[in-house]
Amino acid sequence: MNEKTITLNLTVSEFNFLHAILGDLPTKTNAWVLLNNFEGQAKAQAEAQNIPVVNPAAETAPAPAAE
Repeated sequence: MNEKTITLNLTVSEFNFLHAILGDLPTKTNAWVLLNNFEGQAKAQAEAQNIPVVNPAAETAPAPAAE
């Protein structure tokens, strides 16, 4: 099947939000396949635009203490 594609423009925060939602869906929904496709496209675009790729599931580092 040759399906047509669409392009979505998302901020990194929006991508991370959707990534988290897709990652929380049960495996029986087959969301894992969509999540992998979503990640692959986002990573390629981020690298092409020199945007740091951050794993949305990774914990963020604490902010340095102000002196």
